[in-house]
Amino acid sequence: MATRRDGAARLARLGGACVHFFGGEPLMAPRLAEYVARAKSLGLVATVDTNGLLLDEAVEKMRGP
Repeated sequence: MATRRDGAARLARLGGACVHFFGGEPLMAPRLAEYVARAKSLGLVATVDTNGLLLDEAVEKMRGP
């Protein structure tokens, strides 16, 4: 996780505006919500490109209990 955090922080420092998660099926990544939250905490726009099959389940996980 440290490498991804460092990458997002570096992107933000360099003036980046957006992180796009894609390839395979990003919703299968167990820590996707954590990665999206990290990007957002740095002021980056986070987008996810998905085929939608796991969307309902992913939304429920991100909402939490």
